[in-house]
Amino acid sequence: MRVYLQSLRRGWLVGLSMVLGACLVVCFAAPANAQSYTPPTHITVEMYAFDPDSRVVFGLCTSSTDPAQRDNRPGCTAFPGNESLRYPFATNPATVKIDGTAPEDRYLLDVVPQEMSPGTHLLPALQAQAIAARTYAFWHIRTDAVTPGAINNLEDYQVFIPRTADRLASADQQRLVDAAVLQNRYYLSYKESYTVSIYGQTLTLSDQDPIFAEFSADVREQTVANPPFPYLQSVADPVSSHPQVPSLDGHGHGLSQNGAGRWARGSESYRCDPHPAPCEPPPNPPLQAWSVRWQEAFQILTHYYTGINVRDANAGNKLITPAHRWLPLQVRWDTPDQRPPAVMNPGERRAVTFWIQNAGKESWPTNANVHFSCETFAGLQSAQTSAIFCLEQVRPSAPVPPGGAFSATLTLEIPTHTSDCIVGPFFDLYKDGARFAELGYQEVQESWPSYFVNIRVAGNCYVTFAPLVQAPIAVLSANEIPAH
Repeated sequence: MRVYLQSLRRGWLVGLSMVLGACLVVCFAAPANAQSYTPPTHITVEMYAFDPDSRVVFGLCTSSTDPAQRDNRPGCTAFPGNESLRYPFATNPATVKIDGTAPEDRYLLDVVPQEMSPGTHLLPALQAQAIAARTYAFWHIRTDAVTPGAINNLEDYQVFIPRTADRLASADQQRLVDAAVLQNRYYLSYKESYTVSIYGQTLTLSDQDPIFAEFSADVREQTVANPPFPYLQSVADPVSSHPQVPSLDGHGHGLSQNGAGRWARGSESYRCDPHPAPCEPPPNPPLQAWSVRWQEAFQILTHYYTGINVRDANAGNKLITPAHRWLPLQVRWDTPDQRPPAVMNPGERRAVTFWIQNAGKESWPTNANVHFSCETFAGLQSAQTSAIFCLEQVRPSAPVPPGGAFSATLTLEIPTHTSDCIVGPFFDLYKDGARFAELGYQEVQESWPSYFVNIRVAGNCYVTFAPLVQAPIAVLSANEIPAH
């Protein structure tokens, strides 16, 4: 039995798991024009020597045209005390490429592993961190004219210690960070134009301008809203509900770094895989696996930032994410372990309950316009496609705004006369009869993931066979994604 979150990507079937402390006033303006924002390529940072653990600041980093005279204190370089790997910049402040690669001319490659370790986080979480960090840099450059003080390398903004990428523990970790940072120049914008008043000045921001993409280490159960920013709402984070999760580590706004790690692993612990579990020994044993696993950074980002777009700075700020999006926060089956059943008999019924978040840009009404249901996916050895599984179409009992969630219980029935060996329904949201996956492909040529389960039909599988694989499918075994 296998569990999938899947989507159509350019015609292929792809398997997926599924301190700005100022008074700010927000109001919404007319839609922005097609080319309202030019993403920057460089950032200027005021560089300080500081202790990365205690955050004690020692003073500005010493710069020089002579590399031998440059600072080698902590914070100025990731190799403090090293005579040959000193502060890499000839000036302070230093102007560097945001997406550069050379030690003397790069920003994000050193920010991302400092903010989120590639030794304890998987690629989707690192990609989400990279996009958030890029957006955070874009925001501060965009609003620098009205923000007092220069952008610096301290946690006042985001921690930037030159050469951090050069001291990663392994080549695999280096490849992870490269993949997270260098594969694209995606950033986050809000769904519509709005004006903000910051430090007594008013800015008009378009739907292409970067958002204030705050992030913090961890928060239990529910993120913390930052009300002036419409995209920094409080959202449920049930994967972070275990008592071992700190109630708050940081401000709790926007992306939770450890929460992102949990969603990417499908585990209540971001530290290790639940099956197998190469985890820390007691008192830090492995935590329980979660009922869903997200393997796309966009799922993590649209969960933590409400009503946002992902855009491509390398393609004229092209929209990457569709308007219609949903996320399964939790899935419970009516089985003893709440996992999807491995086998069902012809005519058998099973109930499954989804906790569904509106990760899109529109509210979901209570009428027939939007509902949750499923469709048949034909057995892997059969051409039959007419079997009906879901006996209900569940509509929200109250409007669900972006960032909100509702619960939906469906009853699945295996057709009495099916000859399929393997059957499986796609679970998805529907609008006017069209799946969100289909709507996404129509909007941005990228469909949004839906939830898919393979179930074996008792009595119909008489021979051992190798399942048909339509490349490039990423298969996730049931053991990797058990129900909670």
